[in-house]
Amino acid sequence: MQLVYLRPGFRFGSYTLTRRVAMGGMAEIWAAQGEEDEFALKFMQPHHQEDPEYLKMFEDELQLARRLRHENIVATFDGFRVKGKYAQVMELVHGVDLRRIKIYTCDTCGSMPLPLLLRLGVSVSRALAYVHTRRSYRGRDLGIVHRDISPHNIMLDKMGRVKILDFGIAKASQRKSRTQTGMIKGKVGYMSPEQTMGHILDHRSDIFSLGIVLWEVLSGEPLFRGDSDLAIMRKVQQAEVPRLDASHRRPDLPLAVVLLVHQMLNQSPEHRPANMIEVERRLGRVMMQEYEPSEYSEGALAQWIEPMMKGAQKKPTLSLEQ
Repeated sequence: MQLVYLRPGFRFGSYTLTRRVAMGGMAEIWAAQGEEDEFALKFMQPHHQEDPEYLKMFEDELQLARRLRHENIVATFDGFRVKGKYAQVMELVHGVDLRRIKIYTCDTCGSMPLPLLLRLGVSVSRALAYVHTRRSYRGRDLGIVHRDISPHNIMLDKMGRVKILDFGIAKASQRKSRTQTGMIKGKVGYMSPEQTMGHILDHRSDIFSLGIVLWEVLSGEPLFRGDSDLAIMRKVQQAEVPRLDASHRRPDLPLAVVLLVHQMLNQSPEHRPANMIEVERRLGRVMMQEYEPSEYSEGALAQWIEPMMKGAQKKPTLSLEQ
């Protein structure tokens, strides 16, 4: 098979590549101009295209992502194979992800204000609640678990909207490619204890992962640190979480948020919140009781990230780091 090297100006059907957005081990993403709008094209890396397992994973991701239509999820519209290249057509998000903007210790804008942080948590939990409760056309629970909730996969766009992305390793009951028992996929520092042990996962694993993200944004520090993936994995399995308090530069942190985040990070899935609907409800209640709507609006979030957007102009940051 003749290799096709992606470059600006290259045409794939009705899409013309304009610039590369992100690069990863399994795929790369390019911005592309369609007939009436701009899209993101996700291409499988050439060295994976002859691997039947990767092809099934790529196809599964496409079929799963096309079922998901939510304002807080990056949309996937279509897929195709042209000139030996497998591609997915996605919504192009002009924004920055939590990792890229150094949201934890941003020199320009400091720590994320609490009302905006709560808005972030409400948006992500709302999207995951939608994902976790998706059913087939016949009413069967699809059993979707994202399995890779991390700062890399949570984006803020220039309009102040929050979006999650990358269902490449998501688990669903009807996927053709099945993760072998004991096989671990995801970013170790954002896994649940049961995920690091290769156990069968449900929605409560995503609750733990979102708990890590919230703890880190609140504290300004990484939660699970170690000299190797194995060392980090052991700390995740122990789930020893330092308590959030004023020592983390958050003297105004409501107790209700502290209690929720620590419950999300419970080692035992049975002792975490029952579902993402509960997480969204509890975060939303604090947000609305403690702050004015103008403090957590999309406009306020857009204004807060504006300095970072200026540094990322014309370069959306869809992260594919594995």
